[in-house]
Amino acid sequence: MIKYEVTEIGNQACENIQKIFELKAKFLPHAKGDKLQNGVLLLGNVRFACVFKSKVTSYNVNFIYRVCQELIHRQDFPVLLLVGEISATLMLQIHQEGVNVLDAAGNCYIRQEGLMMYCQGRRSELTTGKEILSFKEPGLKVLFFILSDLNNVNLPFRDIQAQTGVGLATINKLFTSLKQNGYLFSSSKGRHLKKLDGLLAIFVDNYCRVIKPKALMATMSFVPGTRDNWVETLLPQGMQWGGEPGAFVRDRYLLPELWDVYSSVASAKLITNHIAVPARDGEIRVYRKFWMDDLSEKTAPALIIYADLMGSGDSRCIEAAQRILDHELSYLR
Repeated sequence: MIKYEVTEIGNQACENIQKIFELKAKFLPHAKGDKLQNGVLLLGNVRFACVFKSKVTSYNVNFIYRVCQELIHRQDFPVLLLVGEISATLMLQIHQEGVNVLDAAGNCYIRQEGLMMYCQGRRSELTTGKEILSFKEPGLKVLFFILSDLNNVNLPFRDIQAQTGVGLATINKLFTSLKQNGYLFSSSKGRHLKKLDGLLAIFVDNYCRVIKPKALMATMSFVPGTRDNWVETLLPQGMQWGGEPGAFVRDRYLLPELWDVYSSVASAKLITNHIAVPARDGEIRVYRKFWMDDLSEKTAPALIIYADLMGSGDSRCIEAAQRILDHELSYLR
């Protein structure tokens, strides 16, 4: 599925490059795929190793830049970021960090020995009118539900309603929007999601802008003397670690500096359980849960932790988010 998206975007980019610059261009997708490299782009006599992303946003741009840098250090020939959807501002930002970038419409910043190309302001036939910019909380609940388990996309709408608490009209509207924007198609075998990395970026972007700021219940600090042993803390029933502590609990890699807690109960339970005290600038942030899951789990779902880490903008957290993407969310690549 991802290979098809790479090929579609790559072919349109080449077609537009040939129209704009009258330069021979050809895209060759990798037959077997690669964790970093998705194909090769030939521009005239210059060969580029390609990193492909369906959509670049302010929340995944730093991670994508790190992927490009890793490939640059691995390759003997130049690297280019091939993108389905990206703003002019982010394209310039990536270029200023030393990465060549090209989108489906032919917009580009490419500077390599013997080759200098620049174009802005063009719109892609593949993406024009096909971009989901934002969701309200009910729609994001459904998007979270189907991204958490791709089999959920084929559940009857009434089952989705029962498991998300979202009305049938909203569910129908979301599925219609996904289909109109090229993220969902139907076949004789059922519904299928496509451009999964783009959907993941959309979820992270909207989650961090729409849901999380409104979900903040309280800020607190650990009771003096308890912070160093936080991992031994038994959170009250209905609470789970998210963000940095959630990542640490899952793979023991990221040492937390800020502690996100998700809760379906009153935040005051952290006080009555002698875990935390109120503090305006405290290191603990308590958020209202919006999903339904097994309350016996010590951490929030991997998708929530990934979004928390990506939304932080912290390089430590972005590295930890990559580990979660590799180990637990690789099906969304």
